[in-house]
Amino acid sequence: MAGWLGRDVWCIVIAKLLVGNVVVHMRAGHFKRNYENAGVLGRLIIRAACSLISVGIVQADSLKDQFDGLIPRRHIKRIYNAVDTAFYNNGPSATGDPMKVFFMGHISCAKGYCDILKALPAIAEKYPEIVFQFAGTKLQEERNIFFNQLTGEPLVCEDPDACYVTYIKDRFDKNYRYLGVVGEREKLKLFKECGIFLLPTYSEGFSMAILEAMAMGKAIICTPVGALGEIMVDGLHGLLLLPGDIERLKSHIVRLIEDPTLRHTMGAANRLYAVDNFTIEKISGQLGDCFEELLSTQRHGKRYHS
Repeated sequence: MAGWLGRDVWCIVIAKLLVGNVVVHMRAGHFKRNYENAGVLGRLIIRAACSLISVGIVQADSLKDQFDGLIPRRHIKRIYNAVDTAFYNNGPSATGDPMKVFFMGHISCAKGYCDILKALPAIAEKYPEIVFQFAGTKLQEERNIFFNQLTGEPLVCEDPDACYVTYIKDRFDKNYRYLGVVGEREKLKLFKECGIFLLPTYSEGFSMAILEAMAMGKAIICTPVGALGEIMVDGLHGLLLLPGDIERLKSHIVRLIEDPTLRHTMGAANRLYAVDNFTIEKISGQLGDCFEELLSTQRHGKRYHS
């Protein structure tokens, strides 16, 4: 809640004073739990700020309950994230190399990085040529995610560097590549080359990495947290597992390696799904409709109803 109390509530207050209408776009899936742990004074400040919000936009229907008791449901809109399907387009040969597995996101326990490292040795022993590639900023300590989004259990977070030493160092270094933060072109290359995209995260709003993997026609393994549980059909768009289920993570990786037909059909389904539902044109149109409806009610002196 540091971001809300130190920044967001004041932006809301200033916008209300200067403009009148305030639209908040929530970009995460752990607001409610952090709010509940903000302390009495923190909750009072956040509640007061939320009372000034005209429209709250969330990234999935399943995330609307974050605002229960703070913003009326009729003032909450669900608008999914968008992806540039022209840029993220792998063409007809989308499946990639199953011996290249890609993870992109914060290199942290909460994003499932440590779980992948724990699964890696068994996979590397079975497939010695496999390479797990990791791109993103490394977090030694968690900043925002402290709970399993599905169960509410507190996360027992591990140091990513310590996990590397325990599970990878001096034994499986040839199967592991940490790339740091990569640019768009390098990211596109990594997506094109990989056969499997992983994101076994413990909490999420709506992962852009998953959307980009979909647009690139990739087979995906992820957890059903946040919007992912709403848009991903298990076996069609990806293979799903509960956060922390390392044995299931291993078996899903093996299944996709061994089944090229599944990788191909899943990748093709994901590309079509992204083009049909998550283009910039489609989502920007929904945002425009939301703003136009709000402005229209203002012009006619009516209270906004979504």
